Amino acid sequence: MPGARPIRLDASNVDVTFAVRWFGALTVRGRFTRVVGTLRIPDGCLEGADLTVDVLSDSVRTGIALRDRHLSGPQFLDAGRHPRITFRSV
Repeated sequence: MPGARPIRLDASNVDVTFAVRWFGALTVRGRFTRVVGTLRIPDGCLEGADLTVDVLSDSVRTGIALRDRHLSGPQFLDAGRHPRITFRSV
């Protein structure tokens, strides 16, 4: 993009978090600790911004190690087969 300086994104300046209701009674909260990406804003115009974020799926953390391993496993994120969760703006 002409006139766009990339802004590097990582876990120091981006939080990727989630909250999921479990059995309607409990909310499980977590975050991903390894995130990389780039934000470009051409000539300061937000409407033309371009965002790419990659989240490493095995970096899911909920505060309970057993649950984290389960979430990274084949029944949920399947981090072995799908190591990255990617978001790209259009």
